[in-house]
Amino acid sequence: MCFIQGSRANAPCEKVSDCGCSGFLAFLEELFGDVATAGGYRYGAKDNLGHRLDTLKIIENPRGGYLGVYHYSPTENSRDFNVSLAISTDILNWKFNRTIEPEASQPTIAQAPNGAYIVAFEKHVFIGTKEERHLGFYYFPNLTSLLTNSSAYKFIAPLTVAARNEGTPNIYNITIENSIMQVLVGFHYNDAFGLDRVAIGHLIIPLDNPQNMIWNCTKPQQKYNQELLETYPDIEGHIGDRDYGQIFGRNFTLQEAQYVRGNDSTWAVFLYDHLTNTFHELNIKTHKGSKSFANPTFTVLNSPAGDIRIIMTYFLHTAGNAAMPGEGGELIFTKKLQASVTDEKYDLVIYSNSTIKHYCVDVAEKSVNIVVTGEDGTKGYCIIKLPKNLTQSLWNDSFIVLLDGVEYPFEKWSDSQYTYVYLHYLHSKHEIKIIPEPFCIITLAVLAGSSILILYKSKRKEIAKTADESLLRR
Repeated sequence: MCFIQGSRANAPCEKVSDCGCSGFLAFLEELFGDVATAGGYRYGAKDNLGHRLDTLKIIENPRGGYLGVYHYSPTENSRDFNVSLAISTDILNWKFNRTIEPEASQPTIAQAPNGAYIVAFEKHVFIGTKEERHLGFYYFPNLTSLLTNSSAYKFIAPLTVAARNEGTPNIYNITIENSIMQVLVGFHYNDAFGLDRVAIGHLIIPLDNPQNMIWNCTKPQQKYNQELLETYPDIEGHIGDRDYGQIFGRNFTLQEAQYVRGNDSTWAVFLYDHLTNTFHELNIKTHKGSKSFANPTFTVLNSPAGDIRIIMTYFLHTAGNAAMPGEGGELIFTKKLQASVTDEKYDLVIYSNSTIKHYCVDVAEKSVNIVVTGEDGTKGYCIIKLPKNLTQSLWNDSFIVLLDGVEYPFEKWSDSQYTYVYLHYLHSKHEIKIIPEPFCIITLAVLAGSSILILYKSKRKEIAKTADESLLRR
């Protein structure tokens, strides 16, 4: 006989993809793509002086509010851009602070572990009548330095991958060891056919002498570029700007690409999952139906209460009437993922769009129990953030999920500290229970009527890789 809580024979589906509902990646595609469900949004964003906030990258201001870097043209229809800094208290409205770098564009910004700020940009370099694009960097030792341009250190990198153009930087991570800061930077370069492709490089900053910055270890991301082109073979244009971040312990990149070379009405944005090494095109839905999106950025902010705020920006091209009236230019929108349950005793957090009617951790039963409700027939989801010491002590890291007593498909992944469980369902009242993976006890008759007991664990497909693997493992 077999002792199992719930029955696999009655399970709604064997895999998440069989449910007719979406999985975690589809959840993210909607999060990044559906502007209509945003908590706040602004099309054609400009600062208080009327400057366009093109390619805006937003981070948190430790003094309160937000910091943003962007480029704008001092004269209408000019391609001479200034990289600038602005300040906001509400994400959507911005006050000009200062120009960081003239004759530059495509900026990004990140705060380092020591409280310093790195601003990277695409510098327009003129050699005689010839124009080149080089990567440029500023090191600001603190926030005051960033806001006032005091004690700042600047470095313009030499071309290392392309003969003429390298730009659109993003920052993957910043580490410090033995007073040496290393910044891992993504950028585009022009290949032999004049097409933008993605590369990476390392900016080395000796903290005792920041003016002696070094740019090295640059290389094209050939597998990354090839994966996008093989997944979407209709892409014939550039693979350009991108931004990187982490959501629920999992690393993602938003990547722009152009379907038709030279046609700005054909830009699209793709979500790259560093866990599965796969690309997924975003079906971005604006209020009026604009079609061409580029220069994606996203920032994930965690509140003390456990809530997650995600800030996203896209540039909406007007070429070929791709942007609907009133939607062209820089789009800013934000969404909030509310922590429905924050259990400080167990360091456990539940994010859900359902109403949580009941929750408990039953150590004796070795279970986590959640009762959810919602409007009948609407889509519901739960993302459960579990500390690894809890999953180890309760289940030895091996568990299943029951929905109303029936084993139910879920997705699972881990970072260095937590395990994340994602499941979705159609709303009514449901009981979700996480329990140890069951053992079956089978009696086999062998050798003249004697018997032995064999214990075995059921096997199932699940995402169980860790999200803290090497960032650029391809």
